[in-house]
Amino acid sequence: MDVDELKELLADKTAKRDELPDVEFKESADSTFFESISSVANAWGGVVVLGVDKHGAIIGVPPTSEYLDKITNQIVSLLSIHPKIEVVDNEGKRAVVITVDESPDVLISYKGQYWERVGATDRRMSQARLRERLIWTKTWDALPTQCPVDEIDDGAVGRFINEAVSKERLPRESLSENHETLLEKLNLLVDGKLTNGALLLFGKNPQKYYVNLRIRLGRFKTATEIIDDQWADGNVFHQLERALTVLQQ
Repeated sequence: MDVDELKELLADKTAKRDELPDVEFKESADSTFFESISSVANAWGGVVVLGVDKHGAIIGVPPTSEYLDKITNQIVSLLSIHPKIEVVDNEGKRAVVITVDESPDVLISYKGQYWERVGATDRRMSQARLRERLIWTKTWDALPTQCPVDEIDDGAVGRFINEAVSKERLPRESLSENHETLLEKLNLLVDGKLTNGALLLFGKNPQKYYVNLRIRLGRFKTATEIIDDQWADGNVFHQLERALTVLQQ
């Protein structure tokens, strides 16, 4: 998006506020900024413009790469989505345009709360509305990713199969079965695409795609004094092994 396209969008939204419910202005990246992204994703998709006041005037955000990286990482870690993010500079002031796709298969929450668009405003979903929506959406782990199959750690899959067969959770034939075939049977590979669950369970490096899929381990001397702070990365089996090792030290 260039400056002229942004100005046209701002002018249209200002003139027809109730007719463009899929566009939202935010002056700063406070909690309502993330609530708007959640509500737009849970509706039909749209645009959230950061650094613009309620009248459509660009007031700007810090024009640094550090600020942009912070906003990007917060959106990914707090909402688990990857929207298109563009920077538009105009007369020394910077706006950040976040284009959010509709999320038809899974509801997007912010800090455990689900939001939706009602007209041109953000509203927290009622319990009745949330139950209604959840009936028609998939769980996060069942959603397909764009990750190639070679992101799977064959060693982790092999260890899982051996353990499952030894406990009679899988038939012995699974020991000689192709890993991709097994993942398909477990609904972890759908139409040739890995699901989020597959990436979390068996991925070589899930954090490359979801930075918050990790365990943080801390030891405290007192209620406020921490003496050790470590992270467990990798797939869920690696994280569990690492967490147990740290706890046994």
